[in-house]
Amino acid sequence: MRYRDNPLIEQRYNCERWKKVRKLKRLMVHGACEMCLSKGKFYPGKIVHHIEPITDLNFMDDDIMYGLNNLMYVCDNCHKEIHGEAVDYYFDEEGNVCQKKQKQA
Repeated sequence: MRYRDNPLIEQRYNCERWKKVRKLKRLMVHGACEMCLSKGKFYPGKIVHHIEPITDLNFMDDDIMYGLNNLMYVCDNCHKEIHGEAVDYYFDEEGNVCQKKQKQA
């Protein structure tokens, strides 16, 4: 489910509190992707991800929605990995970012 499917959840994402919490999380990790850092690599983050996903049942729980312990700052690729989507790049043995080749049909 995408939060845009529920206008009440979307309101919570579009409020000033979420903007401040999101900014604070980025600052706390100095803009780095937390998953890449855990692998010993530095790559800039881009998305503040909820560890426990926001659902129709829990979106009013401030600890889940806005709690820093439930948030992780990640890059696009790590966010895709978390959600089981195709990853577009990887780190080679020397720590270089490499783009995966697209499969041809």
